[in-house]
Amino acid sequence: MVQAFFACAGIADMFEFLFKYPAAVFTKGQFVLLSAWPAWTLGLAILAIAAGLGWQMRSRRGLLEGGRPVAIWLLETLLAALVLFLL
Repeated sequence: MVQAFFACAGIADMFEFLFKYPAAVFTKGQFVLLSAWPAWTLGLAILAIAAGLGWQMRSRRGLLEGGRPVAIWLLETLLAALVLFLL
């Protein structure tokens, strides 16, 4: 699927210009967590933040209706997970 995305004209060249290596090099890589913390603490921290954000959304339940609170909670949780992953 990645190769199909980069088969479009110009996208592969732009990717190589931005990251200095072809996309094929990045598809063979893997994430390495070099933190002094154990990996399970990342999952625990993400769950704790998701629970805290969920509690906050429930306490302000009357302001938004429908699927908006769930969408906002999901986006906030994903952003917090990304920040924690990058630490």
